[in-house]
Amino acid sequence: MWPFPSVVSYYLVHVPFALWLWMFSTIWRHCSFPARCCKPCCARRRRDKADSPLRLAGMPKEASFKDLGQIRNGSVVARDGTRLQYQVIEGKDEGQGPAPVMLFCNGLGAPQFQIFTPIILHFGRRFTYVTWDYRGLFGSDRPESLRRLSVSEHAHDAAEMLRACDKQFANVIVGWSMGVQVALEFSLLYRESAGRLVLINGAHGHVLHSALQPIVRLPILHDVCRAAIEYAATHPQILRSIRHVALALIPTLVRFYVWLLGSRMLKNVHVFGKRFVESTLTDFLNQLCESEKCMATYLWLFQELHAHSVYHLLPSIEQESLLIAGLFDLLLPAYHMWEMERRMPHATRICDKWSSHFTLLEHPEVVLKHLTAALTRWGLMDDADGTGDGDSTGLRRLGRSTSSFRSLQRAKHT
Repeated sequence: MWPFPSVVSYYLVHVPFALWLWMFSTIWRHCSFPARCCKPCCARRRRDKADSPLRLAGMPKEASFKDLGQIRNGSVVARDGTRLQYQVIEGKDEGQGPAPVMLFCNGLGAPQFQIFTPIILHFGRRFTYVTWDYRGLFGSDRPESLRRLSVSEHAHDAAEMLRACDKQFANVIVGWSMGVQVALEFSLLYRESAGRLVLINGAHGHVLHSALQPIVRLPILHDVCRAAIEYAATHPQILRSIRHVALALIPTLVRFYVWLLGSRMLKNVHVFGKRFVESTLTDFLNQLCESEKCMATYLWLFQELHAHSVYHLLPSIEQESLLIAGLFDLLLPAYHMWEMERRMPHATRICDKWSSHFTLLEHPEVVLKHLTAALTRWGLMDDADGTGDGDSTGLRRLGRSTSSFRSLQRAKHT
């Protein structure tokens, strides 16, 4: 299919609309003047909130984790001798066989299930959730050769981890950020083990060609970014300085970020706990800056993400796919998803016009709405399950708070 119409729609429609929203979003969303002068619009926004999938699911005011059981930690030795740590939350067998497996491919620096908390809380024990720590990060060992940090190695790790968990097939593969490239690579290498794909805020490869270039790719900027990353990764004193500055600025930047782009619904209704988005982002950034060695590993992984690409293989991905992008994503701009939808034969694209690189945290109601519809369409959920009826294993039956779940994750990690 000729790409001209999708390219024109992106650059002539979506980009100008995004710039217009960016100019007026702060005034419209955070000042009281529009609320006093435009009561019909505000009433419509309140009705939209009432119809959100989080309310339709019958969620309590604060979701919890009691009935999900313990997070089962395990480890497996990979083909090159690297020890990998994985985590499993078993689903509930409702008499129709084992629960479908949902494999989470994390973003760079995201530990265990933390970033996917909204999905796990929303669907409860309908699925078995599986994830692992990428080699070189958190509980997994760092390989002796840096070449063993490539994206294809992570895809092979996912296959070995699934076998260690006695799971032969992943019904749904959810990838966020870096996990999008890992999920795409896994679906190409292990077609017999890969089900449907849900790809959020990611790219098909060569990430530095588009990083910090939300409108159009610039010809020289990627060389500057690559040289800066390589220089910082090989100079500990530079990493030390960056770490000290970042740790001091993280709390302020996160608060401003959540104020500007955070979900108004989550601010008013603490579905996932108080300050869920702020605490999750703060933990995420603090873990990125944990030590100079840890930061160096992240920078090497950035270079591996840039070296990787499956663009030429996208037409061969036959799995049904749901692609979710954030219009204000500066790290991995939304046009990656336009390009992927155009080349993948069974892909559906959704673009959230108010989120950036953390759509799952900033506006989880958008992700959960379209994910629930996709799972129902794919036959992995009944129509009644999407509404959270009284007999489902939804969120209303859970009892432990989200903060306790994060504390349990840290305890298991240490």
